[in-house]
Amino acid sequence: MLKRNIPQGFIDRRNQLGYSVEEVASSIGVSARTVRYWESGERLPNLTPMQTKLLFRKLRLTANLFASYFESEVVAA
Repeated sequence: MLKRNIPQGFIDRRNQLGYSVEEVASSIGVSARTVRYWESGERLPNLTPMQTKLLFRKLRLTANLFASYFESEVVAA
């Protein structure tokens, strides 16, 4: 069974830079609800290349850092 972690690093990064969920969402063309789904661990980001570029720029992310925020783990059922 795949268990998604709450991406606390992503949430912390957004907060450290002083951005609201709404600001991040509008800057990349998704709804605030979508970002909240990511932050709750309910869904993984599914972004276009341009949205990814905008998000990385907004939150000053690298691909490795971003991936580390959304890593999942396999757990025995």
